[in-house]
Amino acid sequence: MEAKIFLIGRDEENDIVVPHITVSRFHAQIFRNENGECFLSDLSTPYGTFVNGEKITSDIKLKFHDRVFLGDDQSLNWTEQVLGIRYDDLTNKVNISPKKSYFNLVVLLFVLALIMSVSIYILTLGIFN
Repeated sequence: MEAKIFLIGRDEENDIVVPHITVSRFHAQIFRNENGECFLSDLSTPYGTFVNGEKITSDIKLKFHDRVFLGDDQSLNWTEQVLGIRYDDLTNKVNISPKKSYFNLVVLLFVLALIMSVSIYILTLGIFN
Protein backbone atom coordinates (compact mmCIF):
# COMPACT_ATOMS: atom_id res chain seq x y z
CA MET A 1 0.00 0.00 0.00
CA GLU A 2 1.30 3.45 -0.86
CA ALA A 3 1.94 5.92 1.98
CA LYS A 4 -0.32 8.96 1.80
CA ILE A 5 -1.46 11.96 3.81
CA PHE A 6 -5.20 12.72 3.72
CA LEU A 7 -6.03 16.34 4.55
CA ILE A 8 -9.41 16.85 6.19
CA GLY A 9 -11.43 20.04 6.53
CA ARG A 10 -14.03 22.44 5.20
CA ASP A 11 -11.89 23.76 2.31
CA GLU A 12 -12.45 22.16 -1.11
CA GLU A 13 -8.68 21.57 -1.48
CA ASN A 14 -8.77 18.86 1.19
CA ASP A 15 -8.82 15.17 0.31
CA ILE A 16 -11.81 14.71 2.64
CA VAL A 17 -14.21 17.67 2.73
CA VAL A 18 -16.50 18.14 5.76
CA PRO A 19 -18.69 21.20 5.06
CA HIS A 20 -19.64 22.31 8.57
CA ILE A 21 -19.09 25.63 10.37
CA THR A 22 -17.31 23.99 13.35
CA VAL A 23 -14.86 22.21 11.06
CA SER A 24 -11.84 24.35 10.23
CA ARG A 25 -10.75 24.94 6.65
CA PHE A 26 -7.78 22.62 7.31
CA HIS A 27 -8.87 20.70 10.39
CA ALA A 28 -6.97 17.41 10.65
CA GLN A 29 -4.93 14.91 8.71
CA ILE A 30 -4.58 11.15 8.54
CA PHE A 31 -1.23 9.68 7.59
CA ARG A 32 -1.47 6.15 6.15
CA ASN A 33 1.89 4.37 6.02
CA GLU A 34 3.01 1.58 3.67
CA ASN A 35 1.65 -1.05 6.10
CA GLY A 36 -1.83 0.49 6.07
CA GLU A 37 -1.51 1.86 9.61
CA CYS A 38 -3.26 5.21 10.05
CA PHE A 39 -2.30 8.10 12.34
CA LEU A 40 -4.65 11.03 13.04
CA SER A 41 -3.45 14.56 13.85
CA ASP A 42 -5.47 17.64 14.78
CA LEU A 43 -4.12 20.75 13.03
CA SER A 44 -4.48 23.03 16.09
CA THR A 45 -8.17 23.71 15.57
CA PRO A 46 -10.41 25.64 17.98
CA TYR A 47 -13.17 22.99 18.10
CA GLY A 48 -10.84 19.99 18.21
CA THR A 49 -10.73 16.44 16.90
CA PHE A 50 -12.07 13.50 18.91
CA VAL A 51 -11.51 9.74 18.83
CA ASN A 52 -14.08 7.63 20.67
CA GLY A 53 -15.26 10.72 22.56
CA GLU A 54 -11.78 11.79 23.72
CA LYS A 55 -10.20 15.01 22.43
CA ILE A 56 -6.81 14.26 20.91
CA THR A 57 -3.84 16.45 21.84
CA SER A 58 -1.16 14.61 19.89
CA ASP A 59 -0.92 12.15 17.01
CA ILE A 60 -2.91 8.98 17.61
CA LYS A 61 -2.77 5.62 15.85
CA LEU A 62 -6.26 4.73 14.62
CA LYS A 63 -7.74 1.28 15.03
CA PHE A 64 -10.40 0.03 12.62
CA HIS A 65 -13.29 0.43 15.07
CA ASP A 66 -12.31 3.96 16.23
CA ARG A 67 -14.95 6.67 15.86
CA VAL A 68 -13.57 10.01 14.67
CA PHE A 69 -15.44 13.29 15.18
CA LEU A 70 -14.47 16.77 14.05
CA GLY A 71 -15.58 20.04 15.61
CA ASP A 72 -19.12 20.03 16.94
CA ASP A 73 -19.92 16.30 16.58
CA GLN A 74 -19.25 15.89 12.84
CA SER A 75 -18.66 12.17 12.28
CA LEU A 76 -15.88 11.17 9.89
CA ASN A 77 -16.15 7.78 8.18
CA TRP A 78 -12.39 7.49 7.92
CA THR A 79 -12.24 3.74 7.18
CA GLU A 80 -14.22 4.15 3.96
CA GLN A 81 -12.45 7.30 2.81
CA VAL A 82 -8.90 6.28 3.73
CA LEU A 83 -8.92 2.47 3.53
CA GLY A 84 -11.87 1.83 1.20
CA ILE A 85 -13.71 -0.24 3.84
CA ARG A 86 -17.14 0.72 5.19
CA TYR A 87 -18.20 -0.09 8.74
CA ASP A 88 -21.94 -0.61 8.99
CA ASP A 89 -23.06 0.94 12.28
CA LEU A 90 -26.36 -0.95 12.31
CA THR A 91 -25.09 -4.50 11.95
CA ASN A 92 -21.46 -4.05 13.08
CA LYS A 93 -20.38 -5.87 9.94
CA VAL A 94 -17.55 -4.91 7.65
CA ASN A 95 -18.67 -4.19 4.10
CA ILE A 96 -15.89 -4.28 1.55
CA SER A 97 -16.27 -2.24 -1.61
CA PRO A 98 -18.19 -3.94 -4.48
CA LYS A 99 -15.06 -4.46 -6.60
CA LYS A 100 -13.35 -6.36 -3.79
CA SER A 101 -16.53 -8.35 -3.04
CA TYR A 102 -16.86 -9.39 -6.70
CA PHE A 103 -13.21 -10.44 -6.85
CA ASN A 104 -13.57 -12.45 -3.63
CA LEU A 105 -16.67 -14.18 -5.04
CA VAL A 106 -14.85 -15.12 -8.26
CA VAL A 107 -11.91 -16.55 -6.30
CA LEU A 108 -14.27 -18.51 -4.03
CA LEU A 109 -16.14 -19.99 -7.01
CA PHE A 110 -12.85 -20.94 -8.68
CA VAL A 111 -11.61 -22.71 -5.54
CA LEU A 112 -14.92 -24.56 -5.14
CA ALA A 113 -14.83 -25.69 -8.80
CA LEU A 114 -11.25 -26.90 -8.33
CA ILE A 115 -12.17 -28.87 -5.20
CA MET A 116 -15.15 -30.45 -6.96
CA SER A 117 -13.01 -31.42 -9.97
CA VAL A 118 -10.38 -33.07 -7.78
CA SER A 119 -13.09 -34.87 -5.77
CA ILE A 120 -14.73 -36.24 -8.92
CA TYR A 121 -11.34 -37.37 -10.27
CA ILE A 122 -10.55 -39.19 -7.01
CA LEU A 123 -14.01 -40.85 -6.98
CA THR A 124 -13.64 -42.05 -10.56
CA LEU A 125 -10.23 -43.58 -9.76
CA GLY A 126 -11.82 -45.51 -6.90
CA ILE A 127 -14.72 -46.80 -9.04
CA PHE A 128 -12.65 -48.01 -11.99
CA ASN A 129 -9.86 -49.70 -10.02
